[in-house]
Amino acid sequence: MNGMEPRFSDMAERLEGSEILRLANKVRGMISEGKRIANYTVGDFMPGEFRIPDSLEEAILRNYKAGLTNYPPSMGVPELKKAACAWLEHFYGLSYKPEETLIASGARPLIFLTYAAIVNPGEKAVFPVPSWNNNHYCKLLGLQAVPVQVKPEDNFLPTADTLRPHLKDARLLTLTSPSNPTGTCFSREALQGICELLLEENTRRVSVGEKPCYLLYDQMYSMLTFDREHLIPTQLLPELRPWMILSDGASKWLAGTGIRVGWGYGPKDLMEVMGNMLAHVGAWAPKPEQLGVAEIIADPEKTQNAIEPLKHALHHRLVQIYNEIQSWVKEGFPVQIIEPQGALYLSLRLDIVGQVTPSGKRLLTNADIADYILEEGRVALVPFQAFGVKEDNGWFRLSVGGVASEDIMPSMANLKQTLEAWKK
Repeated sequence: MNGMEPRFSDMAERLEGSEILRLANKVRGMISEGKRIANYTVGDFMPGEFRIPDSLEEAILRNYKAGLTNYPPSMGVPELKKAACAWLEHFYGLSYKPEETLIASGARPLIFLTYAAIVNPGEKAVFPVPSWNNNHYCKLLGLQAVPVQVKPEDNFLPTADTLRPHLKDARLLTLTSPSNPTGTCFSREALQGICELLLEENTRRVSVGEKPCYLLYDQMYSMLTFDREHLIPTQLLPELRPWMILSDGASKWLAGTGIRVGWGYGPKDLMEVMGNMLAHVGAWAPKPEQLGVAEIIADPEKTQNAIEPLKHALHHRLVQIYNEIQSWVKEGFPVQIIEPQGALYLSLRLDIVGQVTPSGKRLLTNADIADYILEEGRVALVPFQAFGVKEDNGWFRLSVGGVASEDIMPSMANLKQTLEAWKK
C-alpha cells in the first residue's frame, strides 16, 4: 500500500467531523487557559444551571440501588414503552401501541436507524438546511442527499412549495419542529401543506406500485415551545400514519442529555426491523434510566412539574437576548434575529461578511466571523455551515443551555462592542 491509498473504509473516508465539536474544543482550550468564554455553541445543559428534575434523579438512583443494572430488553423496557404511548396520547391525542414503539440511547440512534432501514445507498433523502446532522447520516450511509435551502422569512422551515420539486423518487423526508438549529416551529398552515403534498405523492406511488416516501418527524423539543402549539403531522392528516416515524426522548425537555433515553413511534414492521438493527449495535438506554423516565412520563402531572421550571428558564434567557439584540437593530447595528419559538436556540445574523476588522483582517466567511467574535468578544457561536448551509450569509445558532445566567448580559455587551465598527 502506498501513502496515497485510503487507509479506511469508504464510509470512514467520506465522513466529516463535527463543526460544533471543533468549536467546542477550541472553547474548552481557551477556558483551560483561564479565559472566560460565553459558550453559546452546544445544544446541552450546564449542570450547575440546569439539573435534571429531582423526581427523575430520585427514580433513577432508586433503580440503581435496586441493582437493576443488567441488559434491558432490546426494544426497551415494557414500562417505558407503555409510558411513552400514554404520554403521547395524553399530550397530543395520538394512540400508539407498545409494539409500535422503540427505545434507544437517545433519539440519535433512532434517527440513524430510520435512514438505514428505509433508504438504500444511492437513493434520495430530502431534508431542509439548516438542520441537524442529516447531511452526516447521508454521508455515513452513502445516500443521495437532497438538501433544500430554506429562508429566514419562512422561519428557516420548509414549505410545500420549497419541497415539491424534490420529493419525486425520494425515499425519506426529514422534518424537525421545534427546529435545531433555528429554534422555530411549524405553523399549522405550513405543516398541513407539507402533509398534503406527501400524501398526494404517496397516493400516486401506491397506485403505480412504487416504494413510498417515508416521513421522519424529529420532535426532540416537543414540550419546549413558547406561546404556540406543537403540531405532529398525523394530528393534521392521520392518513400519513403508515409512512411516519416520530422520534422524541428525555434528552432535551427533561434536561437529560447525558442519561441517553430516547423513543420513537412508527409502523410495527419498521419498528421491528429497526429494533433488530439496534440489537446488533447495542445502543440501548440503561435500564435504571429507562425505568426512571417511565415513572415521570407515565404521570402527566409529574411530567408538567418536571418540565415547567426548565421551560421557564430557557424562555427567559432567550427573550432576554432577543430583546437586547432587537434594540441593536434600532441603533443601526448589522444584526438580525428571529423571535424564539421553541427549544433552546436563537437564529442570529451578523451581517458583516466581507467587512474588514479594525486590525485589518477581512471576514470572508462565517467561520472567520465566528473566530473573530470568539477571539475579540469571548463569545462562541455556531455558523449555520455546521448544519449543512453552504452560503456564507452571516447566520449563526445561539444556544442558551451552556452559559451561566450571570454571563448573558455581559457577553451581549462584549458582542455588541465587537460589532461597533460596523454600526451605521
